[in-house]
Amino acid sequence: MTRLAVLSFLFLGVVGLPSANAQITKLPGSSAGKPNGQLLLQADQLVYDNDRQIVTAEGSVQIFYNGTTVLAKKVIYNRQTRRLIAEGGVRITEANGSVTNAESADLTDDLRDGFVRSISQQRTADRTRLTAESGERTANGVTIFTRGTYTACEACKENPERPPLWQVRATRVIHKEQEQTIYYEDAFIEFFGVPIAYVPYLWSPDGTVKRASGFLLPHYAQNSRIGPGGGVSYYLALSPFADITVSPTYYSDQGVHLNGVWRQALPNGQFTVKLGGIIQQNPNNVGTGFTGNDPGARRERGGVESTGELLLSDKWKLGWDVAGASDTRYFRDFGLESTAKTERISTVFVQGKGDRSFFDLRTYQIRTYIENAPFNDSQSYQPTVGPLIDYNTAFADPILGGEFRFNANTTTVFRDNALAFRFIDPLTNQTQRFLSQGFAGDYSRVSVDAQWRKSFTDPLGQRWTPFFRLRGDVYSANARNIQIATVDVGGTTNGATSFLSATTIEPGLFDRNGEVGFRGLPTIGLEYRYPFIAAAEDASHLIEPIAQIIVRPNEQSIGRLPNEDAQSLVFDDTNLFSLNKFSGYDRLEGGTRSNVGVQYTYRSYSGFLASFLFGQSYQLSGLNSFSRGAVDLAGAGLESGLQTARSDYVAAVRIQPSIYGDISARFRFDQQTFGLRRLELVGTLYGGPLFLTTGYTYIAAQPNVGFFNDREAVTAAISYKLDDNWSISANGNYSLRNSTNASGWISNGLGLRYADECCFVFSVDYLQIYAGFGDIQPQRRVTARITLRTLGEVSIHGGLGSTP
Repeated sequence: MTRLAVLSFLFLGVVGLPSANAQITKLPGSSAGKPNGQLLLQADQLVYDNDRQIVTAEGSVQIFYNGTTVLAKKVIYNRQTRRLIAEGGVRITEANGSVTNAESADLTDDLRDGFVRSISQQRTADRTRLTAESGERTANGVTIFTRGTYTACEACKENPERPPLWQVRATRVIHKEQEQTIYYEDAFIEFFGVPIAYVPYLWSPDGTVKRASGFLLPHYAQNSRIGPGGGVSYYLALSPFADITVSPTYYSDQGVHLNGVWRQALPNGQFTVKLGGIIQQNPNNVGTGFTGNDPGARRERGGVESTGELLLSDKWKLGWDVAGASDTRYFRDFGLESTAKTERISTVFVQGKGDRSFFDLRTYQIRTYIENAPFNDSQSYQPTVGPLIDYNTAFADPILGGEFRFNANTTTVFRDNALAFRFIDPLTNQTQRFLSQGFAGDYSRVSVDAQWRKSFTDPLGQRWTPFFRLRGDVYSANARNIQIATVDVGGTTNGATSFLSATTIEPGLFDRNGEVGFRGLPTIGLEYRYPFIAAAEDASHLIEPIAQIIVRPNEQSIGRLPNEDAQSLVFDDTNLFSLNKFSGYDRLEGGTRSNVGVQYTYRSYSGFLASFLFGQSYQLSGLNSFSRGAVDLAGAGLESGLQTARSDYVAAVRIQPSIYGDISARFRFDQQTFGLRRLELVGTLYGGPLFLTTGYTYIAAQPNVGFFNDREAVTAAISYKLDDNWSISANGNYSLRNSTNASGWISNGLGLRYADECCFVFSVDYLQIYAGFGDIQPQRRVTARITLRTLGEVSIHGGLGSTP
């Protein structure tokens, strides 16, 4: 026979395969899945022994049957036993992509079952490898490998015989195809050929499944408040769309903590429910160094969390992120939240989006984690917000040739108690002022805001934009007395300023019993821009003066309405030309004001970009809303740089030399002395193996809001990829003055990561966080993770030293 002899293994009488019309045929492209598929053979030579009913194929033998391919130097078929014996460089490729290399194989004539010796390599569809001394596959789809190794790592190209990064070496490896599971008996987990862990029994899903029920790799925890702990989680795949993970963890001091996670995917969304609880063995031993009653010192502790999002239609969705716990320490003690977190916000929302409109209805509840004085009942000082409704729309058709927008907001806020801080100036020992972040009682407000604007360009290239705005509010306030805490900012602790070194609680400050009112503010104005553009051979220049004139009456009811959503105000280039520089609806900017500035942009054709903006705001007439911060209990407007008739100067600079980095800075300068009042500097470098971002913030003293000293801080974060696998990272946030701790650190951390895209991920992270109030002490935490592809992940986390 020649090399091109291609047979159907002659006749049914010779081979006995289920083909009624065996015949010589050309090798087809594929016969997988055909119940009557022909067994095709190609070899250099065929020898028939009719007496013994044996057919021998020699020389580059290739056999194809129902998607399975067998390659060997020699194949012997015995008609009586209906078995094929392949010898010499055997390579079996199955329809699912699995490849087995061996020295010899004894197979049934349908190539499904058999015995394979000296398996040098078996590759599966998910790029895993298995070697063994021998392997036997039975009729029920079970393959048993003797003295086998399993790994998801690729073989080293330079030295294929070198042990892989990790592998499982077992006395027996059993693959059950129907269960889609691989079992390992008497197994060692090895790294670079060195055993590091012994497991008497282990199993994992095979490459045909992405999710399979079973025990996960162990997890460990170290917590000085409740003792060290560890456990093994069980993962249950309920369906392709749902699963449950149950994680029992035994803590040496308190017993077993049980945590469960249910994840569910639906045709229109998904949700997650988490439940946890423990009956503590020694509740009085919880906590170290805590003054007063530790919130975790109780026998029964637990919590529930849920997140989800469901599409109600192509435009509407429902979502939530809610949590509740037996005590303020539960989530942090058992590693379910960051130990430095000071609060948890729960929300439920309904959201709708149209082509030119947006609707959002939601409620908030804030759960504080601060337990110390002056907050004797900390949770009673936290607000419940809702319903909170936001709606905005932009009309599709022009009105009077311009764009018309309509916004609406409805807010309801409730809290049981409220606290105002009275600051004492350390230089004069006099009370500086009161500041409060809220009130006790309930407050509701409905606001509507209609805006119109139209832009046009005259023949000289000047751009004019007239605009009109009408704002109206209806409110109801039923507020009780606010408690007053006197704060001595002159005290020190460990060389650092103590913000709450002395406190006293006094009665009454703010009473609004059933007050109902209305507030309206019409606004008319004009914006002017005149861009000058110059194009050179290698760059372009843009210089654009900008001016606004805004005419409106004075703001009404300052201090009569509680200020809940407009407490934060940072005056810079981003809101220089805003019609209302306050951050929320509770405060309105009133009076006639002019905002002026100039911006310059340089852009080279090579990619270099530089921009600059400089401007100032002027109160031309009427009451300056920002000068009334003393009436606003939150102090909004005080020390903002807008409280005088002529505001501070603001500037912004951005330089982007290339696509690999940029530098940006925002400045605020005193309007009289041009002294620096605020600076925010951010630099970013990214490219190749390096990513670096740095920041510097300077804020001058703001005595009217309780900051009697300048504040400075620097931040930095860097990651560097050492090679294709290794990377390191570091981050830090450092206060240069007036830190809440003697070291000056606010937070810092280090990280090391190894990632092999084929099989293995290792990471270790160290994080240290300082928080300067309540029971939230500096936290030092180490987290280590090892992920073995197809097997699972091991995580170890815990605190260092005596801190939780």
